[in-house]
Amino acid sequence: MTVDVNPNEALTLHRRALGWKYILVALFMVALGGSVFWIGPEEGEVGIVVVAILCILLGLLGIAAVVMTKRKAGQPMITLSPEGVNFEVQGGGPVAWHEVTGLGSISVKGQSGLIVRITDEAHARVVPSRAMRSAAKLDQALLGSKGLTVWHNQIEGTLDELVVLIAIYSNAHGGPDLMEAA
Repeated sequence: MTVDVNPNEALTLHRRALGWKYILVALFMVALGGSVFWIGPEEGEVGIVVVAILCILLGLLGIAAVVMTKRKAGQPMITLSPEGVNFEVQGGGPVAWHEVTGLGSISVKGQSGLIVRITDEAHARVVPSRAMRSAAKLDQALLGSKGLTVWHNQIEGTLDELVVLIAIYSNAHGGPDLMEAA
């Protein structure tokens, strides 16, 4: 794969929204719960009523999740610049290229992700959100290193393209040679 990019300019990768197929699943859940109520549980069948309510709630939450991700689609997720890599949800500024120690991959329940491994000092400085702290704990448990994780469904483009882009920027700005990961 050939990627044509100028590593002396900032490059922003945007968020990807959840697909509309999730709406179909959510509508199915609402319809399932509604049909259970329409058929009408018999007296004393509290479990069926609880399941019907849960189906409806899960469906409505699914619809809300798709709408919320559609609103955030197109917003920055990751920015690669001469200064370093910056994840949208992190604080503390970009992680400098010399603080990147490597790349790793992760696969959990069919979801694949890319881990940008960083030094302990960078991790302490980049005050991540609660979600990022949880992901970092998972990364550390699985890989034995701290890092920032991006999942395949979070960004426009593929993880392979992101690996190549990170390697190009790292090599151009004094970071480790990540081309073998590419």
